[in-house]
Amino acid sequence: MSFITEPINLLVDINTSGIGGGLTGIVINTLVLIGCNKYINGVSIATPVSAAIMAVVVGLLTWVFGIFNFGFLNFLTLGVWSLLITTAAIMVADKLMESVKFEGFTTALMVAFILAAVNWLLSGLF
Repeated sequence: MSFITEPINLLVDINTSGIGGGLTGIVINTLVLIGCNKYINGVSIATPVSAAIMAVVVGLLTWVFGIFNFGFLNFLTLGVWSLLITTAAIMVADKLMESVKFEGFTTALMVAFILAAVNWLLSGLF
């Protein structure tokens, strides 16, 4: 039965990264993406609506890519594996959405790190 609930739990964990309910996580991730758009060279998000859609798409893609997120591998890499999965989700979302552009792997990795850091910092509040 865990093979059914595990993907759902992973979606909630990745999409919200430990922050309260799904909607709260999407709002937080949207705000982080808007901030990245403003302050990081190489990130171009056309509108706040595009940032919200991006937050949902990245959450869904991270859930899909979660089949590669083996617990022991994440443990051995001290969480870097999860960061790389989120980076891959950002890069795929970049290709799927015309209103969002990231300049390369390094920029996507930086945004994934910022998303993870902000979500981790706020996880105790919500």
